[in-house]
Amino acid sequence: MLYVILLLILFLVLFALEFFIPSGGIIGLCAAAALIAAVVVGFLHSPTLGFGTLLVGLLLVPAAFGVMVRVWPKTSIGKNILGAPVVSEMRSVYQPYLNRVGIAKTDLLPSGMVEIDGRRLDAISTGVAIDKGTVIEVVSIDGGKIHVRPTDRPLPEQASQQTEPGLTLETPVDSLGLDDTLGLDDLSDPSP
Repeated sequence: MLYVILLLILFLVLFALEFFIPSGGIIGLCAAAALIAAVVVGFLHSPTLGFGTLLVGLLLVPAAFGVMVRVWPKTSIGKNILGAPVVSEMRSVYQPYLNRVGIAKTDLLPSGMVEIDGRRLDAISTGVAIDKGTVIEVVSIDGGKIHVRPTDRPLPEQASQQTEPGLTLETPVDSLGLDDTLGLDDLSDPSP
């Protein structure tokens, strides 16, 4: 009986180590061998102990697996492998826009571009299509996505002002006053 208990404890220790030490499954195979050995030793002692050990093993494996799956992401190796969640970083970037008012720059069917405080952002409408030019309000930030809905609130002054010419993507390249210093217009073969 003592050997059965020691083998079950060895199984638990090896099973836990499998989650913390990258072994390619070797430690997991040793854990499985310890569990099988515990059942065999139990049956060698008596059928009652063998079936009891088998039942304990059948209950122990999913319980240990469930505990390790919950604990592993909180460990240092779990954090290194899984990395930090990106969603919380994106949420903090967009958090200042919550409850802000802006304008739809494109039709939101359900997603599109909005402008809030002079900055263009991707947004998703909450259930209804929003036409271009409609005043919108940011109602939530979920998973790094900005959710907006139409609103009757007035636009703030700085959002309704036009941005300085030359700072937007709509500005034609010709109006930027760039000269052709690289000679890209001459695409002839340079070889003699």
